[in-house]
Amino acid sequence: MRVFLPDRDCRAFAPSVMFFPRGRRTMQLVRSWLSLVVLLVAVPAWAIDHAAEIERLKPEAAAGDAAAQYRIAILFADGKELPQAARYYKLAADQGHHEAQSRLAMLVCNGLGVPKDAHDCIRLYKQAADGGVTQAQVNLAARYLSGDGTPTNHVEAVRLARLAADKGDPTGQLLLGICYETGAGVGQNRSEAVRLYRLSAAKGNAAAQKGLVRLGEAPTPPAAPGAPATVSASTLTVTLRRQSGVLMVPAVLNDLVSANFVVDSGASDVVIPETLMQAMRNAGKFSD
Repeated sequence: MRVFLPDRDCRAFAPSVMFFPRGRRTMQLVRSWLSLVVLLVAVPAWAIDHAAEIERLKPEAAAGDAAAQYRIAILFADGKELPQAARYYKLAADQGHHEAQSRLAMLVCNGLGVPKDAHDCIRLYKQAADGGVTQAQVNLAARYLSGDGTPTNHVEAVRLARLAADKGDPTGQLLLGICYETGAGVGQNRSEAVRLYRLSAAKGNAAAQKGLVRLGEAPTPPAAPGAPATVSASTLTVTLRRQSGVLMVPAVLNDLVSANFVVDSGASDVVIPETLMQAMRNAGKFSD
């Protein structure tokens, strides 16, 4: 279970792959990584009864409410009705909804529910990345590294990967590490590559572990499941409790009071708002 801080787009991570230094093999493997990206939607509490919620939201969506259009798209995507999901993502995306742009890009890039369109894929990812959506920044950086659907642009790949890495994103850290290892778009710097691989590997990224081995470094063990973690980084992993089918974030406040924060999601990635995180930073720590 990944918990993202602050309030960021719920998203899925592509499976880890092995990256090699600069050249054709790197491009091929980055393309393989891109082809394995799948759309998993975190389903909040309001999505339990899909049909009823869609009907409730349709008047708002028809009136041009981008947030309602986006929520309907999530419901259709969760129900595997991808053509309908794409339709509503587009309605919201055309109004500048950045998360909708990112999710629509994922569909367009892979031909899911809509015709595959490399040009539109890159256009949408650019819009979402400029809007601060981390997943879009990561996916676009990978495409600029691989040349998949767009000419290679290593300098822009570095910029985008750095934006994601600076927010604690393990895939952004991995991609930026690759750039430093190979000298793609940035001066080659082994020590910086190792530092970034360690940050990514600590969050469980297998490709980053392989990067460390490739550079002759000892692998970094991921954080132990259930180990208490002080809330200081922008991304961390915690073990959740499940009670009567409901996921909860366990916490200890001031080492005195135990609390369970309900997580309204059925997916592996969960967003906790920054306001709540700030309160918890001030009050205590996460603990299993």
